[in-house]
Amino acid sequence: MLPVLTLLARPHNIPVFGVFMAMFILFFPQLVPSMHGLDKAAAVAQTDNEQQQQQQQRSGRHCGGWRLPPLRPSKALVHLCLVHASFFALGNSNSLASLDLSNAYAGVSRYNEGLVGVLLFTGNWAGPLWWAAAGLAAFALTSSGSGTKVRQLQRLVEWLVAAHLWQALTLLLLSVVVTAMRTHLFIWSVFSPRYLYQIAWFVAFYLLFGTVGSIAWLAPIM
Repeated sequence: MLPVLTLLARPHNIPVFGVFMAMFILFFPQLVPSMHGLDKAAAVAQTDNEQQQQQQQRSGRHCGGWRLPPLRPSKALVHLCLVHASFFALGNSNSLASLDLSNAYAGVSRYNEGLVGVLLFTGNWAGPLWWAAAGLAAFALTSSGSGTKVRQLQRLVEWLVAAHLWQALTLLLLSVVVTAMRTHLFIWSVFSPRYLYQIAWFVAFYLLFGTVGSIAWLAPIM
């Protein structure tokens, strides 16, 4: 999928996908054979630190008493942040003027509304699509041969629930704001384009690609 996304993306954004690959290797070091040993060592060290902290909390001698556990964001949340950050990293914005139409007709001999729409979405959402595909590939590689199918399905459902909850709350907030600001001077230049982008995120990216696509992709291994 990477060659298709790089061909449909803006030419000056192609090196950014190399940065995405380096970030992916750091995010999932267990998928790289040369870094698998380092990842296991880090996991063992983290487990030892957690055990020491638990013992100190039981004894009540750590900083004079109890303390809140450290906040560690889940990989699903970090992955969602990378998905949305990659959209803006490739030069996109919440303005309709930033839509790139140059690759919407690539390889199309005649006008086709459906195909042009798919190419337009793929070209402008190349970064989020790359991170979503990379996350699905990492899920498939880490799930094969480890755990039961029920556990694998539970992990997939947890990711989808987190993603859809995020988008549902965002869409609800935007609906309230757009309704309240419907008489504002910038309703057609600021609020309406942002609302259209949110619909594209929810329907095209999360519903079609994120849910239907991920289930179709991961169904053979589950």
